[in-house]
Amino acid sequence: MRKKKVIILSLAIITVLIVIVLSVFLIQFNQEEKESQYIVNAQSIVYQMSTSIIKASEVSSYYLGFWEHFNESKNGIIIQDNKGKSTNYKNINDLISSRVKYKQPVIEELVDEKNSIYKKLKELNNPPKKFEDAYNLLVEMFQLYSDAIDNAKSPSGSYVSFTQSVENILSNFTKKHEEYNLKY
Repeated sequence: MRKKKVIILSLAIITVLIVIVLSVFLIQFNQEEKESQYIVNAQSIVYQMSTSIIKASEVSSYYLGFWEHFNESKNGIIIQDNKGKSTNYKNINDLISSRVKYKQPVIEELVDEKNSIYKKLKELNNPPKKFEDAYNLLVEMFQLYSDAIDNAKSPSGSYVSFTQSVENILSNFTKKHEEYNLKY
């Protein structure tokens, strides 16, 4: 009888140990799965910001082309719309405003992309401990990206200051992107 009790007790202890080991293994596996999914989602955001910031920079460069041409011109710039109507722009603000209106469909697309990325970034705001730095880099990149979208939506300042703003934002974003890629 005593042997049976010892065997039953031994089996119970072994069962409890197996359950504990399996639980620890499952918790570890679940944590690794969460970390893996986190970095996949973060990399997706980086990719989306990268492609969208290029579009925003192209829009800003479009404005700069007109701005430069206007600065070289003595009589303003004549632009013909798609209906054949010509307008002579003698004021740089009017010219740039007309180009912003012309680019409005692209700007709306950029704003939609920014809002979508922002929502995804908010979902990552509680990173696993080992990805806290990755999240901070994402936030820094998002701020630069957001500034690029703002430039595309409403260019302001002088030709020189706007050019510097566009270049600085893109340069700093590229540096943060490279840092992110090296670390993650």
